[in-house]
Amino acid sequence: DSPPPGTEAIFISYMREVVAAAEGLSKAIEGLGGVVCLDRYEISPGDAWERATLTAIRRICLFVPIISARPEREGEGYVFREWRAAVERSLSIMNRHFIVPVIVDEDYQGDPSRYHNFPHEFSSWDFGRAPAGEPDDRLVAMLRDEIRAMRRRGTV
Repeated sequence: DSPPPGTEAIFISYMREVVAAAEGLSKAIEGLGGVVCLDRYEISPGDAWERATLTAIRRICLFVPIISARPEREGEGYVFREWRAAVERSLSIMNRHFIVPVIVDEDYQGDPSRYHNFPHEFSSWDFGRAPAGEPDDRLVAMLRDEIRAMRRRGTV
């Protein structure tokens, strides 16, 4: 189900090739007390999925695009439109995290230069790590801090 209006949620944006990693990350975030928007929750048969997705991006508190070499081979996909919409929204957000790119490849060695199919603005942010959907300690700590901040604002 979609989060109630006024609830700040974390939107995970991914290509189908990494659905297992997206679901693993979603469970980890929910385990930390976060509310997650994952398209399996947001879009029902008959929904205007594009409108629902773009509306969710305008409402959420944190946007988590999943980066992986597997979808990196794709040259087009709706996920890239989601990423552009998030970048556009990020231009009006100051002094807090909004876009947190997360790399899910297990063989990632800390050099994002092997990835090319993401908006250049993502390069401005530190990439989180969640090999196969399991967030590392650093990403868990950041997500926990963000969820606490949402609670302080009274929106989770």
